Amino acid sequence: MADRYNTPKQGTTDWHIPLNENFNALDRDVEIRDAEANLGNYPARNGSKFFATDTGRCYIGDGQSWYPAPHSPPAIPSDLTTSAEGLLWYNTEDSTLRMTTPDGPVGIVSGGKPIRNEGRGLLGLPTHYVGYPSGLSNEEVARFTLGSDEVLQVWILELQVKGGGSDADVRLAIRDESDGSELASVEAGSRADSEASPLGTSKAGASITIRLSTGSEAIDVCPSGSAIIASE
Repeated sequence: MADRYNTPKQGTTDWHIPLNENFNALDRDVEIRDAEANLGNYPARNGSKFFATDTGRCYIGDGQSWYPAPHSPPAIPSDLTTSAEGLLWYNTEDSTLRMTTPDGPVGIVSGGKPIRNEGRGLLGLPTHYVGYPSGLSNEEVARFTLGSDEVLQVWILELQVKGGGSDADVRLAIRDESDGSELASVEAGSRADSEASPLGTSKAGASITIRLSTGSEAIDVCPSGSAIIASE
């Protein structure tokens, strides 16, 4: 605590200044918790975090606006105890991907393991807004290859526009290059998810690409979502 916040020494002149700096730091460091509809009521300080208590979604502030925090299922040795629906996690006790439903936790996939993304965002994409030029058509922005006994399952895919809004001409897609099939796609400003089964599942050992199309204007977007690699 002493390393993160100012501790004025006895007799310090203008001691209130470093203390006020502490309050500004606390606004950034302490997670905000409220209903998602109230997100706009809070300033998006750089590095601050907002947790939506009704949906379980997280947002990160960049100093100007909020953007979705990249989401991947957490790995824990038990089931979640929450009334919120649609939350995903990987239960390490029985190697099962689970989801919360009105009837309680349900198993979705056995033998899965978290996506190998080397600490980056969804399927290796950046965890922040990126500016893309106009006129892109299925432009490849990321690629990786699965193991021979592995398949990719996409559960959630979202593409947010910096500052909010939507654009039907801007589209993000996840594709299985082994047969050219599309596993999932969304337009800018929208979200796709599924509770009962994945949005799409690749073939084993497939090469996976992430592709982006843009309209007549350049745009800043941030992808997020949830995907796992599972044993075939």
